[in-house]
Amino acid sequence: TQSIISGYSDDPARDVQRAFALLTEARAIAPRDPQVLMGAGIASFFTGQTQEAQRLLTESLAIDPNEPHAAAILGFATCYLGDAERGSLLIERAETRAPRHPRYALWANYRVGCEAVAGDLDAGRRAAYEAIDRNPNYVVNYFLAVITECLLGNTEQALVMREESRRVNANYTLATFDAASKQANFPGTPDMTQEEVIENTRVCLGE
Repeated sequence: TQSIISGYSDDPARDVQRAFALLTEARAIAPRDPQVLMGAGIASFFTGQTQEAQRLLTESLAIDPNEPHAAAILGFATCYLGDAERGSLLIERAETRAPRHPRYALWANYRVGCEAVAGDLDAGRRAAYEAIDRNPNYVVNYFLAVITECLLGNTEQALVMREESRRVNANYTLATFDAASKQANFPGTPDMTQEEVIENTRVCLGE
């Protein structure tokens, strides 16, 4: 599911089935393992089952409260469910506690979504560039910068970041980002639906 969201899958429908088949197998073997529950929560979140993701990640953290990635993803889901303040706090605490975690580079990326849902686009823009600094080879981070720049009316900088995204992965497009944000059930900003955010970006980029 992470590969699908990242635009790496050439057959998302097939890979969603594979992901959940693996989770079914894992949960049959170790239904209370916190890593299994976390994996199930992540897969649920990235396929738009946000409330189920929140439930699974909360259960995982009840067993192992020291897993920062579960906390960060729970924060992301919490933002999407309307509590951006609590969600952002969960992500920021994970970042403070575990700056050497292998998933640390992703957590600024999650904050972009939280800030967008909250309507703080300046903070979202800063988080997008922080995500790029942490992982300059992950194309989604550049599109987060494109989106926030467009929402802020910074067309020239948005176009610059689109060119930077092409340098990283020329096959990843606004349509790819649109499909991923729909799949993850991105709720939009306080002023725009998900569809309106994408349309605003399309106009901003002249596509």
